[in-house]
Amino acid sequence: MKPATSSIRGGETRGLAALDAIIANEDYTATFEKPNTAPTAFEPQSTTLLSPHHHFGSLSCRMLYWRAQDIVTAHEKAKKPTSKPPTSLTGQMLFRDMYFGAQAALGWKFAQTFGNETARFVPWHLPSRVDKETGLIMGEYDTDSEKGKEYFLRWRWGRTGFPWIDALMRQLRLEGWIHHLGRHAVACFLTRGGCYVDWERGAEVFEVGSRCFSITILRSVGFADFAARNGSSTTKLRVMLETGNGFPAWPFTHNSIAATHPLPFRQNGTNKARLCGDMCLS
Repeated sequence: MKPATSSIRGGETRGLAALDAIIANEDYTATFEKPNTAPTAFEPQSTTLLSPHHHFGSLSCRMLYWRAQDIVTAHEKAKKPTSKPPTSLTGQMLFRDMYFGAQAALGWKFAQTFGNETARFVPWHLPSRVDKETGLIMGEYDTDSEKGKEYFLRWRWGRTGFPWIDALMRQLRLEGWIHHLGRHAVACFLTRGGCYVDWERGAEVFEVGSRCFSITILRSVGFADFAARNGSSTTKLRVMLETGNGFPAWPFTHNSIAATHPLPFRQNGTNKARLCGDMCLS
């Protein structure tokens, strides 16, 4: 067995200890707002990293919710600042279960466009093959565009030539997780951000890359669909390729890429690469 490449370790003892450390910081717990956490922060990380414990059952989702809610209630009584759902810590737990609710209503078709009445059909490159008898996707795709396949493979392995995107994809493969703003960026980059590759290909990579680790399969599917604006979130058309709220990306990209595999850093101006149209393979 190969040694683990992620610094995160499992087990109930570690899960409970991680929760205790978060709850002990009452101001952090009461005022937590997911959009204000930095996707480039690691020491310490700006988000909780509790989702693998929820996924594998080493930490109760209800325990996190109610312990966090107790802190929020105490702050409200003391008239101290608190955050509100959906960006708060309790709101994020509700947001997590939203995907389960959507899947419960749609069944297996939640994970695909074909036959899904809530999803808008978009002629993405690399469309999924569908079993004619069951109407379900088969885990295979048709190569309708060689350029589209090239873009997809470069995206998957973090070799697009765009340091921010490449750093995130390599983090996913190495650590098994990326921050939600990072998932925004890479999923949007793959789909409507420029590559125009089917969001179902991205969902598959999220699932394999996380090894069902940092996010559930349902969230892998739901997030890829969301970032592609293929389903119920099509009213928001913002292209999400940012690092988020002005957080500096350079230390993160340097640590993830430059030390081991230098890539050209394209500056703003006439040298700026056209999205996916000027990818460089280093």
